[in-house]
Amino acid sequence: MENLLFRAAFWVCALATLCYGGGAIFSRRRLALAGRVAMVAVALAFSAFLIVRVAGAGRPPFSNLYESLLVFAWAMAVIVVSS
Repeated sequence: MENLLFRAAFWVCALATLCYGGGAIFSRRRLALAGRVAMVAVALAFSAFLIVRVAGAGRPPFSNLYESLLVFAWAMAVIVVSS
């Protein structure tokens, strides 16, 4: 389950990047809106991933660099969505 959530977050994040880039290059609001919707999905997928990770490990995800970077990626997704 963890792997599936991580892969979903990764690929949707890649899609969001393409949408934001296309919206900026071609001045298309619909692409930028699609990027925003994709980032909401990324934030939700990362949130679910972190919840599953914490439940499985039984501790907060700060014990190694991998987990810390996942929390950082989640925080960046939340910041992008909230801005």
